[in-house]
Amino acid sequence: MAKISGFVYCLNAERITAPGGKGEMTNAVGIVSTIMPEYVPGAFSFSIVFSIIDFDVSSNNTIRIVFGDDLDKKMVDSGEITLNIPVVDTQIDIPDSYKGANLCMDMRNVVFEREGVYTTTVLFNNKEIGRYGIYVKGRNK
Repeated sequence: MAKISGFVYCLNAERITAPGGKGEMTNAVGIVSTIMPEYVPGAFSFSIVFSIIDFDVSSNNTIRIVFGDDLDKKMVDSGEITLNIPVVDTQIDIPDSYKGANLCMDMRNVVFEREGVYTTTVLFNNKEIGRYGIYVKGRNK
């Protein structure tokens, strides 16, 4: 059954070429445990980075990311996205339970109306596989 392996909030996510030029890697830049825009209410941009493992990478799969406040207000909804997993080098013997995908999503100019806990929910093939909260606090009043 699909599960999340590692989930972080960060200021930015960037794709870089893997060592030796074989594929790409994702860097989480500026990992944060609290989102701190200058003011609340106010807008702030950030990213999430995570991996999904233990699913059939050869079949059609979908993912949906929903970010909102603890009052169940959806602020960002990716909609359903079909995952196209590139073929992995067959010379590398990885157990099926560790095969998967590394994903990132930028959330730009999200308007935070109040301080408090906000949550990212990850749905895989229409089933919730993870829910990750983060506290939002304005730097200034």
